[in-house]
Amino acid sequence: MSQRQNRVEPQAGELLAAEYALGTLEGEARADFQQKMGGDSALREEVQQWENHLGGMIAAVPEVQPPSQLWSGIEQRLGWAEAPVSEGFWASLRLWQGVRAVATAAVAVLALLLINATPLKPEMLYLVQDQGRTEWIVNASHSQGQLAMRAVEPPHLPEGEVCKLWIRGTDGRLHSLGTLPHEGELVLPLAKLREQLLSIDAELLVTVEKQHSTVNTVPAGRVVSQGKWIRL
Repeated sequence: MSQRQNRVEPQAGELLAAEYALGTLEGEARADFQQKMGGDSALREEVQQWENHLGGMIAAVPEVQPPSQLWSGIEQRLGWAEAPVSEGFWASLRLWQGVRAVATAAVAVLALLLINATPLKPEMLYLVQDQGRTEWIVNASHSQGQLAMRAVEPPHLPEGEVCKLWIRGTDGRLHSLGTLPHEGELVLPLAKLREQLLSIDAELLVTVEKQHSTVNTVPAGRVVSQGKWIRL
């Protein structure tokens, strides 16, 4: 592997470190990051900082217990009154508390990264991911009427192919927002379609298209990412 492949850009490294600490970086992406981290003390320090920060956030999430009679009532209705299942229930409750805490921490981490990385005041977020690796961050500000597409770790595509971003507004129509940048950030104004495209019900898609295609009104290539906004 070349030195260029081993090098991690500072901003991409910060996001990868956060995902690694959260446990959301999986498979080959996690193994690749671990290899890079082994020879990069700055990455190791970044991971340690996120682990310390997230540990405090998770500990601060209060445990929520259901009413004491809830489970016994369910047991009676199912005819399981004598079944020793209470401990399993409380173990499951603790598990779900941890899942909720990690999910809350993940959104908080991404919000912090976005606030530091863009001139926008982000209110909505969409991540373009593949096998646990974040390729782009798409964020938007409804109050500012702007959308930003930031490259994190874009995929290597065959020559002549690019990834394009589309949004299906609340009117059901699909709108092209152009090519996702291979590096840096691209900020677009959305004043005319703000209410439709920055609605929590809008749908985002990323497709692989021919770079010099003259058709920009409908996607012609394969869909590689699809989802909805996360409200910050």
